[in-house]
Amino acid sequence: MNNSRKNSEPLKRIRSAWVLYALLLVNVLVILLIIYFVIGPGDAGDDLVEKLSRLPEWRPTPWPSMPLPAEIAGCYSLSFEKWFPDRGLRQETSLLAVPLRIELTTEPEQEGRERWFIMRPAPGVEPSIHYYASWHITSERTILLIWSTGGSSLSVEMGPSGRDLWGFARTRFDYRGNAQITRVSAKRIGCRDKQEK
Repeated sequence: MNNSRKNSEPLKRIRSAWVLYALLLVNVLVILLIIYFVIGPGDAGDDLVEKLSRLPEWRPTPWPSMPLPAEIAGCYSLSFEKWFPDRGLRQETSLLAVPLRIELTTEPEQEGRERWFIMRPAPGVEPSIHYYASWHITSERTILLIWSTGGSSLSVEMGPSGRDLWGFARTRFDYRGNAQITRVSAKRIGCRDKQEK
């Protein structure tokens, strides 16, 4: 009896060691999956940003009926929250460095796209490095603002919030791996006379 108990002790220890090893392996795999999908590699992070941008809590509230461009046109002060995932890009980084005071005009853009209008820095504000900046009203009764360098872009989709606008911004790079998303608000402000500079 004592012999069989002695013989089973090492087996129990081996079994316990394998259970602990399996639990440790599962924990490591879970941590690796979290890192893979949230922090990187880039493709997984890009996919996560894409999924987030479709969630209801990220979607801007649409206008009740299709708005006219003249109702939206004017000057706004933009405010960006913290970017997610944090890729170490600061707001001053060239792609993210859009003018924080903008003017949405009703002037058609020159790229030949129908119902797209010129977006420019508000009077007195320095322009950014972006090749073009334009906006339009989407079929979902929201507005889409886009700044582009030709390869990479920053887009903002917004809807009404009283007199102001609210929505989300996201980056799109000409290489995968650096997509980010954040919430953004736009407060309507007066446009100074264009001669004031």
